[in-house]
Order: sequence, then C-alpha cells, then structure tokens
Amino acid sequence: MSDQEWGGRAQITAGMVNAPHLSAEAVKEQRDKTPEYLRAAVIDGDPTMGAGNVYQVPRRDIEYDYIRNTHGKYIDVPAHWKRIGGLDVGKYTAFVSLAYDTDNDTIYVVDEYFTTGFTPPAVISAAIRHRKGDKYPIMIDPASNGRNAIDGRALIVEYRKEKLDVRPADNTVEAGIHACWERFSTGRLKIFKHCTSLLKEYEMYQRNLDGKILKKNDHGMDALRYGVMGRKFAKLIYQTSDLKDEYKNPYDFRRF
Repeated sequence: MSDQEWGGRAQITAGMVNAPHLSAEAVKEQRDKTPEYLRAAVIDGDPTMGAGNVYQVPRRDIEYDYIRNTHGKYIDVPAHWKRIGGLDVGKYTAFVSLAYDTDNDTIYVVDEYFTTGFTPPAVISAAIRHRKGDKYPIMIDPASNGRNAIDGRALIVEYRKEKLDVRPADNTVEAGIHACWERFSTGRLKIFKHCTSLLKEYEMYQRNLDGKILKKNDHGMDALRYGVMGRKFAKLIYQTSDLKDEYKNPYDFRRF
C-alpha cells in the first residue's frame, strides 16, 4: 500500500516469541521441528518468506551494513575488491554493482539502479557511469544482442557506444540461481542495506506451483545472477598509483 493509503496506520509483525501464552520451551520445540527455510515465516511471522520463495534465506541474514573507518565515517568498498556489474534491460531495467572479495570468496552488492519504461540507453548509461560502472565489465542479458523494440538496434551495440564494457552474460537460469542460492546460504553473497529495490525483489522472487520462476519482480534478480555468474571477469578499478597518499595501502577503502 502507498503511504497515502496507510495514512496514520502502521503494520506490525508478531512472531511466536511475542505470544504471551507460548513458553520459551514451546517456541524452541517448534523452531527445532520447522525446516530452516520456513522458520522466518512460521516462527517470526515474516509473510514474505513462504514456501514459494526462490531463496529461502531471511532478508536480515543477507543484508550488509556499511563498514566504518577509524574516523567513524561510513565508507563502502575496499580498494582491493574486484568489481563486476549485472544489467537486465528491456521495458524495465535493473543494474547492480558487485564488489568481489576474492580473499574470502564473498560477493557484495554495493549499488543499484532501477528504472521503468523504455528508458534510452544513453540515460541508463549515464546513471551507470555515475556509479563508476564504466570502470569494470558489465554482464548483460545475451538477448540484448537482438533488436530493441523501440528502434530496431542491438542494445549491446548501443551500450558499447556509450563506453560501457558490456559482455553477454551466462543466462542459464537454474545454474545462476543455484550459484546465488549457494552463496546466500553460506554467507558469501551479501546486499548492502541501501539497495532497497533489490532487497524488495529478493523477498518477492518466487516459483509457481509447477516450480517455474514467476516472470515478475525479477529484473534485479536477473541482473544479480548475471554478475555472480560473470565474477571471473571482475577487475580492480583502482591501482596503487591512482590512490591518494592516505590510500596507499591496497587494503584501505574507497567510495563506490
């Protein structure tokens, strides 16, 4: 519901621990016999984590807070993390910027850009460049090498004209989902908390009764798996010679 529809009302979620008639032992017993992927729905009362969700890891477990430096200011991405992007284009466009900590084999979604309608590639490219997306490869839906419904031109060509290093992604759906699922469930794929559009999609990304992916609320999820599957192409965007004096140590941090 929109803010206007809510007015002065609020939504409150209550779980078993909030029920005064249930003892701690009863809650623990129920938790122990509930499959892990359903615990958020059954125990905590989170309606978004139902049996149809593609990724059965609670949102709170995949969200990542900013890192703080010694001065107490928020900083974002260590300079030694490699970078890769994922881009899903069409009537709706989603771009995600990934940082790959190869030392710990962990991927972080550090930024996002979503737009609706057939937005021109030049506009989308400008938004991506603003997020330093022109400094690293971007894995794009290989179908984009076909023709754009607006003007009949190949979208990959159009994005390359905008000086973006776009490359056809591995679009094997189930393999990509499995790679993301494995990382989510082992703590090796995290999403920065400010990427609210992607996190919202994460909660709504579902299968139908036949096990097929529902083709809605999936543009960011598609862009995410393109980036994850293309992680071998990730590259450093800062060299030691480019860093200011206070960032000479390659394990110091830089903005997005």
